[in-house]
Amino acid sequence: MTGEPIGDWVPMGVATKGGRFRWTQTLDWGNGSPSARNCVSYLALGEFDAVNVVFSYPVGIDRLAEAEAMMATFEVLENPVESLAPGATPKPSPTPYDKFASVPPILPTPATHSDPELEALLPDSIGGVALTKSSISGEQMGLTDGDPLLSRFGKHPADLASATATASHQLLMVGVERLRGVPADQLLSAMLEALPSGGTVSHTSLGGHQMTYVVSGAWPVWYYPTGELLYGFVGSEDDVVRALVTLR
Repeated sequence: MTGEPIGDWVPMGVATKGGRFRWTQTLDWGNGSPSARNCVSYLALGEFDAVNVVFSYPVGIDRLAEAEAMMATFEVLENPVESLAPGATPKPSPTPYDKFASVPPILPTPATHSDPELEALLPDSIGGVALTKSSISGEQMGLTDGDPLLSRFGKHPADLASATATASHQLLMVGVERLRGVPADQLLSAMLEALPSGGTVSHTSLGGHQMTYVVSGAWPVWYYPTGELLYGFVGSEDDVVRALVTLR
């Protein structure tokens, strides 16, 4: 790989927005002659899981606009199928691979509702998009009294609870955490101190609220502390503003 990959957010068909990563890499595209190629990868949320789509074209030829045009109408249909380089053949397997065969159903992890009171603080929908709620306790998370966040405040797993409201087919989530007896701004400060190296923190005003914007891990998160409730938002700025209006 040559240089650092570039990452950003782009519109992506039914997924509204998705992650796009671009880099240059020397690849053998099936003809036995490695060559430098521009690569662009799109990460979208499919029906079952995250889906990664990668385009590759020779350095010196700009085909990014074509990739963007195709991804503008991107949608995951039926079963994922392995793609191969031109001229390549799939490896032999004991049983023939039928790309049209049905796949066994993927059983979702049952949602827990350990704190309905906390779930009730979250919106049922944002901008017409329905959200699915769940909640979990610190005990269900597998935490112990020795967890650094709990021991810092002299708390126990039963004192911590978290609720989320998420969309099924786009990057949109509202969450709230409560550590009983601990002000949310102190809880946020402790969480920020534990951020891995490379994470960035900034402060901004959004929808008339002072927000903390954290870029670390898979998705950027806006945090809003109030009382003992620490709200977190994942999605576009417009979605976050809509969500803030719904908070009880």
